[in-house]
Amino acid sequence: MSAVHRLLRIWKFLGRWPALQRFLLRLLNDSFMIGIVAVVLDQQDRVVLFHHSYRRRFPWGLPGGWLRRGEEPDQALIREIKEETGLDAEILRPLTAIAEPVKPDFEVIYLARVIGGTFRPSVEVDEIGYYTVDNLPPLKPYQKELILRAFPAPPIYVSFDQTIAR
Repeated sequence: MSAVHRLLRIWKFLGRWPALQRFLLRLLNDSFMIGIVAVVLDQQDRVVLFHHSYRRRFPWGLPGGWLRRGEEPDQALIREIKEETGLDAEILRPLTAIAEPVKPDFEVIYLARVIGGTFRPSVEVDEIGYYTVDNLPPLKPYQKELILRAFPAPPIYVSFDQTIAR
């Protein structure tokens, strides 16, 4: 009998105690904090950036936060935006997900739109700004990349009807 086969038999036996199985899984596997982030647009398709009161190097950035136990990522993001700014947002679509190579973080990134509410400063966000893609303030490099990913370049059309003079 192989070692893998033996381990699977032990695992099956431990199935009588699911709490013990969960404990062993947590002990043997890396844990991650799950973050949620959004590229938020206003009605004119400008990027809404938040001025975070606790950041020194890149105070302007995308909104986000941490997922709570049992919370859906899109609902957590709507909650975070409301708590930090008083603005109401809707999720348009997922953009991507990123596993941080150094920190045990995993982030789910969405494209969202402001649909209402009135900005009110909070302990975390003291100002918001509206920016076009070509006029962004200094941002964390990965956040600028996320914004650019949300605005794909328009296709280039080439006409082949023109004759080339020699």
